Amino acid sequence: MTAEEIFCDLFDKYGEDFTWHMIPLSQSNGALVEELKKEIGTDHFLHDKRIWAVAKCGSNGDVLYVTSNEPGKDVYYIFSLTYSAHNSDVVPKYQEFEDIYAVKEFIEESLIKNSPEINRCPWCTCNEKMICYHDEEWGVPLHDDQKQFEFLMMEVMQCGLNWNMMIQKREIFRECFDEFDFNKVAEYGEKDIERILNTEGMIRSRRKIEAVIHNAECFRKIREEFGSFSEYIWGFTNGKTYLYTGHQKGEIPARNGLSDKVSRDLKKRGMKYMGSITVYSHLQACGIINDHQESCFRYSQLLEISDAVRKRRDKE
Repeated sequence: MTAEEIFCDLFDKYGEDFTWHMIPLSQSNGALVEELKKEIGTDHFLHDKRIWAVAKCGSNGDVLYVTSNEPGKDVYYIFSLTYSAHNSDVVPKYQEFEDIYAVKEFIEESLIKNSPEINRCPWCTCNEKMICYHDEEWGVPLHDDQKQFEFLMMEVMQCGLNWNMMIQKREIFRECFDEFDFNKVAEYGEKDIERILNTEGMIRSRRKIEAVIHNAECFRKIREEFGSFSEYIWGFTNGKTYLYTGHQKGEIPARNGLSDKVSRDLKKRGMKYMGSITVYSHLQACGIINDHQESCFRYSQLLEISDAVRKRRDKE
């Protein structure tokens, strides 16, 4: 598809939230183009074989898309000129794409995130990072062991704190724990513990840091026995995602029979900070339990990509 066809398709789908027009670059020397020149450099404007489109994407402000007509050298730019106060970091000021389909995907994600008609689970709306976590990760069926370890150890770090803090500090955790590479973490010694404790912004709990290191070794042993941690933990539901009655209406417990069972087994295998409440949160995060509210736009999306079964809360 051409850029023009992409924009037409977006306009058909999103109507008033996405409007655009396309004219030769030479016909405009206005403030928008001048701002773009400052961002990407005047060397991009040495020839006039370019077209551009100005679009209004929901509450994101004016966005400029530029493409070169030179064969094999198409480059697409997204440039936001204006911002709304509560969505200032949804769209970066300047971003470059080499694929028009990536541009389309990025625009659609922005339109969905900023639509006032989109319903989400209430817990995620406090800030943009929490919204992104909810929209892109929470409840997605997870079968990647390194991500399983990351999510589970973030639950360990959260004990006594809150999940928003964990999401805000996520990059710090990744830096401290080698991107949550469980093989590397399992080999950590005292120098690593001191390094982590002295990392700016890190939660300075020696007990939790030591627990993460200890759990990494337990995690490896589970992988040795079952082939993967994902195979182990999904085995508790025979690979199914559970939809508990009442949960989609917001009646969500802190723990249940399934999390009690998984918690007991993890503790038996030596894992620390694995109480039933911690485990229940992990089962939600990795998609074993779908606890999105039925009114949330992600609820139906995740049903389409998961093998879900309905369960009564009192009969697990």
